[in-house]
Parts: sequence; C-alpha cells; structure tokens
Amino acid sequence: MHTILGLYFSGCFSDEAVWGHQHVRYEENSLATITCHYASGWEDYVKWWCRGAVWSSCEILVKTTKRVSTNGRVSIQDDTTARRFTVTIRNIRKEDEGAYWCGIEKAAVDRGFQIEVTVFPGTRLLVMCLRPCLNSGPPDSRASTLCTAPPSCPVV
Repeated sequence: MHTILGLYFSGCFSDEAVWGHQHVRYEENSLATITCHYASGWEDYVKWWCRGAVWSSCEILVKTTKRVSTNGRVSIQDDTTARRFTVTIRNIRKEDEGAYWCGIEKAAVDRGFQIEVTVFPGTRLLVMCLRPCLNSGPPDSRASTLCTAPPSCPVV
C-alpha cells in the first residue's frame, strides 16, 4: 500500500516528490502560469497536468514529452536545472476553473498534488479620448463647433 505524506506550509502542498501552491487565481482572459516544483532525482521523469477533482479519473491535458508540449491553449515545460515544470493556460476562461493536478509519471504509482484554479472577471478599461475642436466661425461667434477625433481614438 502506498501512502502519501501531506505537508502544509505557506499555502503549499507537498507529497515530498512534487509540490506547489494549493490555490491560484487568475483574471479572465489573462495568461495563467502555474509552477510545480519537484525534488532531486525526478528530473528524467515525464511530468503532466490533468484536470479533475479525483486523482484516479482526472483527464491529462499535457505531458512533458518534448521541450514544450502544447494542447490547444495549455502548454507544459520542464526546467530540469531548476527542478520545476511550468503549465501555462492562454486566455484563461471562467470554464477553466476547478481542480487540477501537477504530476510526475512513475511506473506503478504516479506522484502529484492538487491545485485549485479560480478565474475572476477581468476589469474593463474605459478609454476616453479628448478631441481637439475647430470652431468654424469667427472667434467670438456662436457658430457650431466641428470636432475631429485623433487617429488613435474611435469615433463614438
């Protein structure tokens, strides 16, 4: 029987082979970067990222089968010198929220830890353009004013 020893510290979880943050938060439509660390001796093993709350039935999205492996918006890269692998999710969406696992493939029993990913709504940026106005009449007249927007501003 295999037992995983769980250690909790500074918001991180560890099974002694692989560890990282338990919970990460990203703004919607941003680039999510999740880093998973591993102990010495695991450099030559395949690393993976899977989705699902249950370890035994999670769906593996990417594996480190080459320098950078990509599957749609998700990629994984292993830095064996720093003993960490990085998962990126481009344009993260609300539907990407949920439980994931960072893992290391090992004959008989993979090693890993669970990460909860939360996606919060992006902030909307309101851009106001000031437009220089040209008066079409004499300086003291009440003639109508024609305003033109600079090329970088949309005309509303």
